[in-house]
Amino acid sequence: MTLTFGWQQWVILAFAVCTLATGSFVYGRHVGGVDARAAAQAEALADYQERMTAAQKLADDLRKQAADAAAENEKLKGKIANEIAKNPVYKSCVVPHAGVQLLNKAIAGNSAK
Repeated sequence: MTLTFGWQQWVILAFAVCTLATGSFVYGRHVGGVDARAAAQAEALADYQERMTAAQKLADDLRKQAADAAAENEKLKGKIANEIAKNPVYKSCVVPHAGVQLLNKAIAGNSAK
């Protein structure tokens, strides 16, 4: 049994081969694009996680500094209260209004005139 193809069958066969080749090419580009997007997303996720870790560390450090400052503040308040209780002369020590203005100007860096 011999198969003979006419020109129509050859055209149909060539069309089928071209269609399969084109489909494979398009599918390959799609898969490659998906892989590239997945790699970019993984890189962006790693960068995000790194930044979040750094931000969390900074926040923890700031919380620790604030807690240390609050503890130091409480310690100083206790010392001041103890000193005022020991030496009652400090209870009547009040800065007059003009003195407060001079202190505020000095703190702000303005010349005291």
